Amino acid sequence: MPGPETTMKSARTPSSEVGRGDDAVAGDNPGTALPPGGGRGARSEAEKLRLLSVARSRILEVQDAERFDRIVRYAREIFEVSSASIGVITADQQILFSVTGPLSRSVDRGDALCNVTIQDEHLLVVEDTHEDPRFSANALVTGDPRIRFYAGCPLRGPGGWLIGTLCVIDQRPRAFTAEDQRVLRSLAAQAELELNTPPVVE
Repeated sequence: MPGPETTMKSARTPSSEVGRGDDAVAGDNPGTALPPGGGRGARSEAEKLRLLSVARSRILEVQDAERFDRIVRYAREIFEVSSASIGVITADQQILFSVTGPLSRSVDRGDALCNVTIQDEHLLVVEDTHEDPRFSANALVTGDPRIRFYAGCPLRGPGGWLIGTLCVIDQRPRAFTAEDQRVLRSLAAQAELELNTPPVVE
């Protein structure tokens, strides 16, 4: 895999672009996010297939996460944030298998901001969680680690289902430019490639 250092030259181009980006991560397959409509049955079936994709990835069996750790370390450094992570959303938890910074490796799915990110294929940026009604009362915002800024990119697993995220987090609100978003998508594409490479399981 090319080193993360090859993904960018500058991440500081001014822009007012914030929120859901227009571009998906590499491997954009329609219909692989949880469907927003179509009834409870359609969502239930989609979630079963998504969880099957999590299992097929075997990512939670991997003992050596260095190939992901390189990406999160670089993301934390280049965006100058407190934390960066790569994780998956299981039936009831968010599990971070690669993390740098003061984040718990496992939280309830209902509290995970990344659980919102995997609802569609777009980048999710929240410049200030206190100003976003979806997250202002979230336990991870009002309590530790007191998230104020969040940017997350969904990652596809086997079959193209959205099973996890690459995200960066900080305890202070901040802007996230169009160039920042491009760089995060590029790093997510690398993480997604690794996620879909057969793991070495010890």
